[in-house]
Order: sequence, then C-alpha cells, then structure tokens
Amino acid sequence: MVAVLRDTVGERSSVRIVRADALEVDLFAVGERPPTRIVANLPYIVSDELADLQREVQHDPPAALDGGPDGLCHIRRLIESASEHLTPSGCLALELGEGQAEVLSSGLAALGYEEVRTWKDYQDIERFTIASPRRRSDDHAS
Repeated sequence: MVAVLRDTVGERSSVRIVRADALEVDLFAVGERPPTRIVANLPYIVSDELADLQREVQHDPPAALDGGPDGLCHIRRLIESASEHLTPSGCLALELGEGQAEVLSSGLAALGYEEVRTWKDYQDIERFTIASPRRRSDDHAS
C-alpha cells in the first residue's frame, strides 16, 4: 500500500507518508510539520467476533484485526490525541466496523471534533467516518 501511495503522490513535498505501527509508536513525533489529514484503517473487529470471520480474513494477523472488546480500542486511542496534532483545517478519516458509527460519532463529538460525517460502503454498511478537529481559540479563521 505504501508503494502505491508513493507512486500516486510522486515526489510532492507537501505529502508525507508515514508507515508505522500505530500501536507501538507515537505517530505525532514523526516528522516536523503537523499533519493536515490522518487516514487510518486500524483494527476494528470486536475480539469476540474474530473466530467467526470469513476464512479469507482469518489469514490476517490477529493484531491487524482485533479492536478490543467493542472494536474501538485502537480507534479511541487515536481520536483522543489526533485533534491536538492536526492542523486547524485538517481532518481525520477512519474505517470502522458494522454498528460502530453511532458510538464513534458520539465519541468524536464529545472530544470536540466538528463536521462528523459517516458514509456507507457498497453493502450499505456505515463504514467510513471523517471529522475535523475543533477550532482552537488561538486559530485564525481560514
């Protein structure tokens, strides 16, 4: 995936691709500029549902799938810190599991994110959520 992204964006200096284990590294310590956008596909499957996954998916490492008791463990960790690091005009885009959109949207709103929107996938499942960080009082309107 990183190779495809690099081929797509080329050598544009405004695009920084960071490939890291989000569970083990402080993503915001990487690089010198704050990110404008964070796009993440973190593990979001409920732990108790791992054994019932389609056989094709079960070939993935459990750490790539297991999102904890409610599937939002890793996502919650990211959203709690991302708004402090995103630029004022930035956004956070996340893939989520079936039935998680309402809880995630409420959590984002409670943390001060604005413009929280969710889109459905081709199976009519709410799958992608995008939110903007709250405008801090020291930010200038753009």
